[in-house]
Amino acid sequence: MQTAILHAFTSMNDDLVPVNSFQEAEFARLGVARRDPMFLTMQTLLEVESFPSVRALARYSRELHPQAELQRVQWLMEGMSPEEVAE
Repeated sequence: MQTAILHAFTSMNDDLVPVNSFQEAEFARLGVARRDPMFLTMQTLLEVESFPSVRALARYSRELHPQAELQRVQWLMEGMSPEEVAE
């Protein structure tokens, strides 16, 4: 938990602090200079809160197929033009 908290706080620094060398390389490649973890945290908490119980969340999670979920939610793909993104 301490590591997760430290990463969350360093992600809000004015200077980008990557969590590992892969992230550092990808952020450099993509030109990412700053990130805000709070939006993703909020979205995750809202999604969890939408379940009536922990049991319902666990049941839903067991039925997920990770690759199918990725295809369902990912709409930005590498190599997309600005026009494709705007569609």
